[in-house]
Amino acid sequence: MSKNISNQGRGWWYVFVSQALWGTGGVVTKLVDKSLPSSLLVGFRHGIGALVLGISIIRTERPIMRNLPWLRLIIFSIVAAGLTDLLFVEAIRRCGAIIAVMLARLEIPLGVIFAHFFLKEKVGISAYLACVLSLAGVCLISYRPGVTVTLQDSFYLGVVLGITTGILWAGCSVYAKTMLNRKIDPLALSFVRLSIGSIFAFGIAIALVHHPFQALQNLAWSDWAWIIYLGIFLSGLAYLFYYKSLKIIDAHIALILSSVSIAVLLVLGLAIGERISILQWLGVATIGLSIYLVKKPATAD
Repeated sequence: MSKNISNQGRGWWYVFVSQALWGTGGVVTKLVDKSLPSSLLVGFRHGIGALVLGISIIRTERPIMRNLPWLRLIIFSIVAAGLTDLLFVEAIRRCGAIIAVMLARLEIPLGVIFAHFFLKEKVGISAYLACVLSLAGVCLISYRPGVTVTLQDSFYLGVVLGITTGILWAGCSVYAKTMLNRKIDPLALSFVRLSIGSIFAFGIAIALVHHPFQALQNLAWSDWAWIIYLGIFLSGLAYLFYYKSLKIIDAHIALILSSVSIAVLLVLGLAIGERISILQWLGVATIGLSIYLVKKPATAD
């Protein structure tokens, strides 16, 4: 019993650290020069993270890369670390770090519902109420008086990209839990995810961006510092810690603790001068309430 409690505590610690790191991601991503294509930013970030984890794999004596379900891992990695992060970077650049990240945090209530349906984890009716509240929060965050809602508007396109990111992240977190339940090592899963995600992002840059690498000439040393930070800490260590937590604790608990990243985001977002309207603050609070609701145990309903 004491060993199980110790493992649970370690799982909570892993997810807390990963979410605290991810809470800085939206603001740091916004600080990188916008002349750098999103695909290159994602490619470099995940490539650096994969390099860090690759060194760890070389140093370990365990055969963690054997007998992996490669086809499923490749498809998962393209969606989870390639496509989704491209959408997320674009959302941040179009509607700001605070709004984009809060929209992406829809993964929390949605992930709890997904974990219930696909992993048979027990949740209560409060989780469904949380989903309704989170959708109301999205409407409040997205509302701008006197502005027509259209995807031609950069802000609203960013809103759609942020929501899509949240949906995909929720599904990917739940699917990652199923792979970890099949004894895939968290280090191997993290490494493959980042490696394939990096290759996919660079492929998108080469295929769709005109002379993509010319933008590297405009980057200052501070931009490279931010990219290296994103790669080592947010891609490399945060993903590894998060998957370690998923191997120990239920997926819906790990998702609930994602609220840590929101607190970090709001502090840093306001520190760099981002401002949002009163209605948007109400939307942030509504999504925060939805996260609180999914913390309630299922037996309470």
